[in-house]
Amino acid sequence: MIQYDYVSWERLFPGYGIDLSALRFEPGDDCRAGAALALKHLRLGRRPKPGRVAETLYELRDAVAAAADLKSCYAAVFFPNPKRTSDHLRLEFTVYDNRQASLNPAQTLSAEIFDPARTDVVVEGPDQIELPCGPALRVLQMTTAQEPDGTIVHRHPRMTICGSSPSGRTQFVIRGHATTGALADMLDEMVTAWAKGLSLPA
Repeated sequence: MIQYDYVSWERLFPGYGIDLSALRFEPGDDCRAGAALALKHLRLGRRPKPGRVAETLYELRDAVAAAADLKSCYAAVFFPNPKRTSDHLRLEFTVYDNRQASLNPAQTLSAEIFDPARTDVVVEGPDQIELPCGPALRVLQMTTAQEPDGTIVHRHPRMTICGSSPSGRTQFVIRGHATTGALADMLDEMVTAWAKGLSLPA
């Protein structure tokens, strides 16, 4: 079993951050049970509007489902202003035993980058960043959705960091998502800070 240490968003940001991987529920039913449990951790105010609750539950179901599909070792969400909007950041962390595959972070990252020929995406990077366990690669992608007239209606930032333990025996991928382009800078700041708090054995 691979050991690692990380900083919990839920402990750092009570009422705004939720550790999805700590929820205890049976997968299935469109992850509604997990979303309902997650909702209890948010500060929605004394009398949240039914529409706000329904919208937030919908977003939480997506986040719980994504974490389950990726078999995330750690997954969390952060809602900057849960009383007013369901816009949020999502963090997923996966770690792999790399002793057989012997992949380097660049090879792993290449599989994470969207193909611009198939997806409307702007790619920034990859850049090298220094983490406690050693250098890692970071890339920021901005997918766009357009109206038929070409007007851009949605921007979805996606940040990926790939790295490994000093020995290369353990490799990890950190995936960060934001529901709106307005949160791109916050996504970069918070996911990079989380990555710098990650500790892996040599």
